[in-house]
Amino acid sequence: MVSFQDSQSTKKCDFPPHDIWQETWASQLNRAHDTLVHMREKLPGFNIYPTLGNHECFPESLYYQPRADYKNLNMKTSEWWQLLFPIPPDQLENIQYSLYYTVLVKPGLRILSFNSDYGYTINFYALLNHKTPAYYEQMKFMEETLHDARENNEKVILIGHVPPGDIGNTFLEYGDFFTDLVSAYSDVIVLTTFGHTHFDHFELVISTVKYW
Repeated sequence: MVSFQDSQSTKKCDFPPHDIWQETWASQLNRAHDTLVHMREKLPGFNIYPTLGNHECFPESLYYQPRADYKNLNMKTSEWWQLLFPIPPDQLENIQYSLYYTVLVKPGLRILSFNSDYGYTINFYALLNHKTPAYYEQMKFMEETLHDARENNEKVILIGHVPPGDIGNTFLEYGDFFTDLVSAYSDVIVLTTFGHTHFDHFELVISTVKYW
């Protein structure tokens, strides 16, 4: 996802754009490909670390890893993301599987990118998360990555698309998991960054309070 906004304008832009009644799988994939190629051409010599947004799918905002169409999306995306940064072979498998990965940017600093569509309420397929092994495997992957980073004295930048504190657009379980994870590894995580809202803002992460 790429978004643009300035203080003089309220115009917003995603790739693919919000023309949801004109979309097809072909249009979604073509726009994603063209945008990533354009980014590569305009930022030569720089590594670009992407994360999955909610508009790359068809219909937009729907993602369900077990379906063939989404497996194809994963494979195509893994090809194009290789234009943006060197992907380690084991992480290429993770991207092809469910569009999450980690990469060591330089000694002591690691990127962890995860698929936030599993926590997005507009993704109606997310109601089947309890039947989706990839959903649980991503959570396990995130925790293991942070654990290993701590053991190796690394710091981690955590990136996703849909922020978990976006109440009304995210499941409580997603927020609880993210909050507990960030709280447990606050000594490791140096930055969490998201897109989706089209606004510059900050969110405070505090330990979850349970009343039951």
